[in-house]
Amino acid sequence: GVFQCGHTDVCSLCVTRMRLIMSDPKCLACQKPSENVFVTRHQGSFTAKYPHDLRSRIKDKTLFTMKACPEICFDDEEVRDEMDVKCALTCSVCYEQGNRMKFNSMKALKAHLKEMHGKFMCDV
Repeated sequence: GVFQCGHTDVCSLCVTRMRLIMSDPKCLACQKPSENVFVTRHQGSFTAKYPHDLRSRIKDKTLFTMKACPEICFDDEEVRDEMDVKCALTCSVCYEQGNRMKFNSMKALKAHLKEMHGKFMCDV
């Protein structure tokens, strides 16, 4: 993820979960509020800078926002769709098997993962 403050190389899943689930709009590095976050598939020396033309790029459909959290913008529609699944209250194991069952709470999802699949979910 790339924040307005310029910090980069923050895990896109962590950024998305912090904003969507924890409602925390701050940069994970410096804790400054960031109105938007840009998630790019490019890393390292290829990591894009924060796009200051964000709104026009969304309008031109060269950036894609999350349905549940439009402050997060992606340069890859497929990655955005994957994050929608990972951050929804759905079981990723069941989802891959074609079951799109949604849970009413994080507690219920965690219990399902533990009981049905022997897996644990990170609190972030």
